[in-house]
Amino acid sequence: MWICIASEKELPAPGGVRSFPCSGRQVAVLRGKDGDLYAADDALPPLLQPLSGPGVQFDGRILRADCAALGTKFDLRNGEVMGAWCPGRGVRTLGEESLLFLLFLELVSFLARFFCRRSRLQTLRSRVVEGRFEVLAESPPKRWANPLRAAARWLTIPHRQSAALPADTAVDIQVVPLASRQGAEELKISAVLSSRRPWRRAEAGRAVLRLPPRRMQQPQMGALVRETFGRPDLKETEIFVAVWVAQFVAPMARGLGLDQRMFNKMLDVLHTRGYNFVLLLVDSRSARLAERLRDHYEAQGCVAVPEPNAMGLANAMLLSVCGNVVPKQPTKVATSLLATSALRLAHGYVSAPLLLEFVQVVLPALRSGTWQCGNEGPLRVLLRAMQVLGYVSTDADGKVSAVESQQLQALVTLLASGGACDTLLCNIYQQAWPPFALNSEKAAVCFEAWQTRPWRAEASAGLQLLDGAILTPLLTSLVVALRAEGSSLVGEKTISMEPRWTKTLDGLLNETLGVGSCNEKGVVQITAPGALALQRTYTFLVASSYAPMLANMQRILFKDAAWAFGESSPKAEVHVDRTLNVMGSGLQHKVFFRDFLELIRPLFATSDFAEQPRYVADTGCGDGSLLCQIYEFVKLHTPRGRALKEFPLTMIGIDLSASALAATASTLRARGVPHQLLEGDIGDPGGLCNELRRLNLDPRQTLHVRSFLDHDRPFREPAHPLRAGSSRDLFVAHHFDQAVYLDRSGKVIQPVDIYQSLVEHFGRWADASGEHGLCILEAMLLDVPSTAKYFDENVSFHFDIEAALSRQYLVPPVANCLALAEAGLFSCTSDASSHCYPESGEYCRIMSQHVKRSSFSVRLAEFDDLAGLVQLQQEAKVTSALEASPETLAARLLKAPLGVLVAERAGKLLGAAYTTRRLGPATSGIEAEPSQPSADHGDVLQLVALHALPEAPGVGSLLRDFLLQLAWVDPDVKSVVGLTRFDGWAASGLSQEDYIRRHLEGEVSDKVLAFHTQRGATIVKLVHDARPTDVANQGAAVLIRYEPGRPQRDHRVASRESQEATVDTVEAFIHEQLAKMNIQLKDADFAELGLDSLELAALRRSVERRFGFRGDAAAATARELAASCFRGGSNLQRTDARAVVESFLLDFGEADSQIVPTQSASLAEMGLDSLDIARLRERLQARLSVQLSVEELAAAANVDSIIEAVRAKMQTAAA
Repeated sequence: MWICIASEKELPAPGGVRSFPCSGRQVAVLRGKDGDLYAADDALPPLLQPLSGPGVQFDGRILRADCAALGTKFDLRNGEVMGAWCPGRGVRTLGEESLLFLLFLELVSFLARFFCRRSRLQTLRSRVVEGRFEVLAESPPKRWANPLRAAARWLTIPHRQSAALPADTAVDIQVVPLASRQGAEELKISAVLSSRRPWRRAEAGRAVLRLPPRRMQQPQMGALVRETFGRPDLKETEIFVAVWVAQFVAPMARGLGLDQRMFNKMLDVLHTRGYNFVLLLVDSRSARLAERLRDHYEAQGCVAVPEPNAMGLANAMLLSVCGNVVPKQPTKVATSLLATSALRLAHGYVSAPLLLEFVQVVLPALRSGTWQCGNEGPLRVLLRAMQVLGYVSTDADGKVSAVESQQLQALVTLLASGGACDTLLCNIYQQAWPPFALNSEKAAVCFEAWQTRPWRAEASAGLQLLDGAILTPLLTSLVVALRAEGSSLVGEKTISMEPRWTKTLDGLLNETLGVGSCNEKGVVQITAPGALALQRTYTFLVASSYAPMLANMQRILFKDAAWAFGESSPKAEVHVDRTLNVMGSGLQHKVFFRDFLELIRPLFATSDFAEQPRYVADTGCGDGSLLCQIYEFVKLHTPRGRALKEFPLTMIGIDLSASALAATASTLRARGVPHQLLEGDIGDPGGLCNELRRLNLDPRQTLHVRSFLDHDRPFREPAHPLRAGSSRDLFVAHHFDQAVYLDRSGKVIQPVDIYQSLVEHFGRWADASGEHGLCILEAMLLDVPSTAKYFDENVSFHFDIEAALSRQYLVPPVANCLALAEAGLFSCTSDASSHCYPESGEYCRIMSQHVKRSSFSVRLAEFDDLAGLVQLQQEAKVTSALEASPETLAARLLKAPLGVLVAERAGKLLGAAYTTRRLGPATSGIEAEPSQPSADHGDVLQLVALHALPEAPGVGSLLRDFLLQLAWVDPDVKSVVGLTRFDGWAASGLSQEDYIRRHLEGEVSDKVLAFHTQRGATIVKLVHDARPTDVANQGAAVLIRYEPGRPQRDHRVASRESQEATVDTVEAFIHEQLAKMNIQLKDADFAELGLDSLELAALRRSVERRFGFRGDAAAATARELAASCFRGGSNLQRTDARAVVESFLLDFGEADSQIVPTQSASLAEMGLDSLDIARLRERLQARLSVQLSVEELAAAANVDSIIEAVRAKMQTAAA
């Protein structure tokens, strides 16, 4: 029976021991340095002294308990005796024992060896369940009162234990010869602590060094050294290797630097003996210990030995004794077809059927002036794709014409009807729908096409798209086959295939793609770098899942536009392989799900659990993976996770598909996640709320989440169509240019109806959302110029084609944000947030938002609002210097109809923001009232005026933040500027320049300036005579500037903290870290606190991650370590590069338990895939303006290598 003996909070810290009562006896709970817990009878044989008392030395690193009196050692994992029974005090402490007492201990040990039976320490099975520590009850060993044992225990065990060593302690590092083993000399390097009295000597550390003669060195050792250091030029005579066998420091002496002194002594011995390399075998009895040791040895210059290797060594490292041989820096990574053109291949697979029909049917019609020769809806999708490729253009009147070029003519010649290329492509799309077995006829079609493709000698980028028509289905099938053998792509896997194609596949993998090889038996070998490159083909899975639709392209374009979607079509999906689609989506989207969890964190981050969501509902739950991730994240990474018993969290899966609900139930049940399931449609949130109430689930206490679903909702005709010529109508015409949407019959849906339908859809969800809001992850539509510009950087080109033809309704990011705002849902408030991808801000392909309903909505102003705007200006008490006449307000509405936003509640205007767009520099030529306002031309957005009613607090701030969000997601906007005024300068008695300076330094606070600067605006300059009517400020205005394209999302990158850090703040942070280890003695040195060298190294790394400083390894106290961060010029340079990289890895480690951030491993070894590494590249570009390729990041050996590469790029850019 399991018995609870303690709560999780009562358990000891790492390296500690605590005793708890259990069924009439005491149980000792021990926690190793790696955090694992062990339970044992609190009575150490043979004297039965308590493990938690001074008579036992507990070593949490190697999980061993030593009897302080008799010297017996016990393995805490199984209780077995390690070594001799009662050997005596072979390793003595340096306490105040007399010589007579030490002799008495030897006598007791001698008697115990003969009269006490060798017995093991009784260990107990234990577990932690819902915050309780439980042990499996076992019958306690029968023990009778033994006065001799009690007397021996009282006489031999000290009644107190001091952590401090005597003041006269000295350290002596000695080299002691040992007996030779198999012809190799062995030396013991011993660290001896001693005092004035000769019997007070103790061996506190020891290591064994093996010195084989040169004649005994195995040939494989030379090969191992060359491989490890990447130095094939090393000669055999230059390689002479010793072996550092083992090293141990007693717990009493850890933190004194003995390991470093023994290490230095070892190097001296090797240098004297002529050895130039030493092989270290890392103690790997626990993963945490091995990781810390590797970090420690890497700091000494050691290099990890590759695994597997010719000598079969595991957890080994090599060190150049003289430091004259260093690892060869990796050369520039050779780029393969996947490295440069993976997305282009997917684009090619989707566009090839369109290209065939364009060349053979549409282009001749365009040239003859009769292009409308088929179904208008699908043909518009085709023409938009051709416009992205540059083969057609559209004038202001909507007339489409061909753009003649040599590339287009080459394509016409190649894809002529009935030609070899036409036949080859038709065979692929009709016969080879992936995934297929590589020994099938479908695979043979692709292999033969690859060998005989007519364009293989051409280098045209346009013709390179056709490679995708062959490689996409082939590589999709290969990846599916490889993953069927395990989630990892690395290593050898046997693929069943025809012998005649193995050579073709080998050439493809090795020469074309550079990812691996295939032998004649069908054994596919994928290298580690190759696996990262091959992960880019995960995008192929979604693209090729639409193979059935692509195979029917001619029919869709010219015969049956309603194919697969019309009223007579089958209910089952025939246009897509949904299984393959879901697999591909899951592999691509996991990186976004990690950030999605960060949106949720604040909702569960407080201790006010009663105010947090009780339910999380995922509409379109798929297989329940997202719900499972959310629950695990809350459980493991938020305070709510420690209170789930008192405040349970129920996950709710919602889907229209019965099979999806069954899969969700299976996923959640397997992980023990509390859940409810219900059938529901994203288009009917009111019905979902009714279903929740029927199940006694409160919709108000529900957090709704969903991913990539709103664009896939069934289209619903808007109840309130947009008025022609209105500002909103003009907004749609501007932002939805060239966007194409189809109804189920294949007819065109006008963008104005798509937009208004989305507004009403969000409005229904606003009415249904509770106090916790919605978390939405959604894909966005890029316009034609952006799709062409970033063609090779994202999936937009091919995904938008498939989405349009499969009746999905992607909208531009600006339209998505405004539609939410019209429904009263905002993600730019203090308690909600949003993320955009890519993080560089050049464009927005995907948005992740936590939106909450406000008491008001925001929309574009109409000319009918003129009277209301005049009244608003009066009620807002706008100063006369800023007040605009009704004629000026009318001019703003007429000339920049897309530039005026209003906030309203129940028809009453609460606030207004006036903007205009301009070309030219953002820091000059700015007018307070632009003479030529425009809403759609220019890359600079100027905030002309902003005011709100005094009785509507927060409206002005929200309008400002919403404008910045719109600018952030608009690829055309690069800067936001404005001319603002002083609020308190006139009464300050300062010059205007000095007033600005003091405001920035925090000496004075100007309310109006702070409105902008506290939101991130920079003050560019003072502009004289900008506003002559502003008499109070002598006509002057202040030019402010926002950079919306560089949002500061990552709060872990503490650049401000590093710039403002002091010795006191760093010391306080160190004590915070020590407190987490249950260490509170602020004035003690690290040795007294019991910290060993590995823990000190981890403490220094924490300081570096937080502040960007490198502390002195020799610092003995928290104060000394903090002060050392500010000594020397090298520490004055903030290591922001390290902060960016390490904060990225820490974020991923928290969100995904399969990712283990370490200093010594490459990104691939940590568990990051190519999509994750691409995110790191985006973050480096966004934070530091550094551009590194995915290949360069993937090839880096460890974190330090990445940081060095980043700093090198920064130095090059600075030069």
